[in-house]
Amino acid sequence: MSLLSNQFKKEYKMSMTFVVFFIIFMLLIFVFVAGIVYWAISHANKNNKEYLEISDREWYSKRYYKKLIKSGQLEEE
Repeated sequence: MSLLSNQFKKEYKMSMTFVVFFIIFMLLIFVFVAGIVYWAISHANKNNKEYLEISDREWYSKRYYKKLIKSGQLEEE
């Protein structure tokens, strides 16, 4: 009986070790993916600011027309 009990304890210990390592591995994957998503969002935000600056200097931007109206250089229809 004690031999069976010792064998069960070893298997239980091994399976718990596996579960702990699996959970740690999944958390590392989650942190890695979260880092990639954070980088992608901040990179897109930086690019968007650059494009907004470009469009503010050009005629096809709504923001450009709003600035002209606000400064009095253009009248609203």
